[in-house]
Amino acid sequence: MKRFLHTAALLLAAVTLFAACAATGTKAPGGTTGSGESTPAGTTAEPGIETTAAETTEETFATETAEPTETPVAPEDADDRAFLDSIEGLTYRLGARGEAYYFGRWFEKEIDGVNHHVTVTDGSQIFLLTEGCESVDFDFTVITKRKTPYFAVSIDGEKPKRQLITEKTVALPDAGRHLLRVVVDSMEEAEAKWREEAGVALREIRVPEGGQIRAIMPKNKVVFFYGDSITEGIMVLAASNQPKNNSSVAAYPWTTCERLNAVPYYVGYSGSGVQVVGSFAVFSEAVNHYSRDRKADLETVKPDVIVINHGTNDGNSSDAGFRGSLKTAIGKIAAAYPGVPIVYMLPFCGNRASDIRTVCAEFENVTVVETDRWKITYSDGLHPNRTGAKRAGEALAKEIEKLLGKDFFKV
Repeated sequence: MKRFLHTAALLLAAVTLFAACAATGTKAPGGTTGSGESTPAGTTAEPGIETTAAETTEETFATETAEPTETPVAPEDADDRAFLDSIEGLTYRLGARGEAYYFGRWFEKEIDGVNHHVTVTDGSQIFLLTEGCESVDFDFTVITKRKTPYFAVSIDGEKPKRQLITEKTVALPDAGRHLLRVVVDSMEEAEAKWREEAGVALREIRVPEGGQIRAIMPKNKVVFFYGDSITEGIMVLAASNQPKNNSSVAAYPWTTCERLNAVPYYVGYSGSGVQVVGSFAVFSEAVNHYSRDRKADLETVKPDVIVINHGTNDGNSSDAGFRGSLKTAIGKIAAAYPGVPIVYMLPFCGNRASDIRTVCAEFENVTVVETDRWKITYSDGLHPNRTGAKRAGEALAKEIEKLLGKDFFKV
């Protein structure tokens, strides 16, 4: 009789518990919600967050059904957040203190026994916030063998200013907070980037005593640009191929992304093409390589839009060979970034336009953009000058916006 009463009491308690849970919208340990969704004992329905049975209170589950809200800014981050919000242009999230954010085709490499951040790609960038210093030193190690590269620095969203990487100090307006966007702006196009990883190497970023840096990461959409010297910005400033006349921040990808409020990710190498190696490698190899012996990281940064501008250097390729190699390259991109819209900007000179249209028609997600009416101006008859590159960037931005809509790029 006592055993029967004990069992009945347990059943009554269980019924009471589940009735209370159904009324409040909470979950019983190891049970179900009112919707019938089962959850393992000791966990909530939110993946990746474990909670012990003792912690599953009514208050905990009540907060799960509330409307999502933005994470409150920590008191120690409030001033940094307010400053970043006051700068026009890109929108940023705060990162680790004492660090910088490397965006683009960077990799780590030991040089003379010291670890460096290295890139062989013009247009690779660094983002950081400074405070308490009137200057910042970028300690570059020269690893090029032909000419000294340039880097460009935008302070607080202003127009980037260029200087040689041997001129390491960047002066700031004052010791207050400042946003720095650093761009590897130009190298000599014939450097041995593919075989020897000749490029730009940054050993460290230094600030005077009392100064601080902090990584900041853009929240804006990312546009990948695959191309040749025109994408890289060769001879955009003057008709002579040397670093002082080359500039990635004057090339069309920079203007395109300024108009779209996006971030450009450069994969442009002079002289290269669909079947032509040039200063780097053929298009399909550039997709997944930082250099001959180094595979590219295709996971950390993902594109929201992809732009291709290849074919200018493929005038001597056979029709069948060009089409086959282009299909391979686009297929590799589509496999790496499924569903991402691809925009193929036809070469300004008209090379391979028919073959490009034919190949692109085989892919669902590829749109061909005609360029023959853009009235591009040139520095040497082939490479756009500053005016031509700006015109191309603005025209391309309009085509992308027409394709995807203005709201696509809202942050």
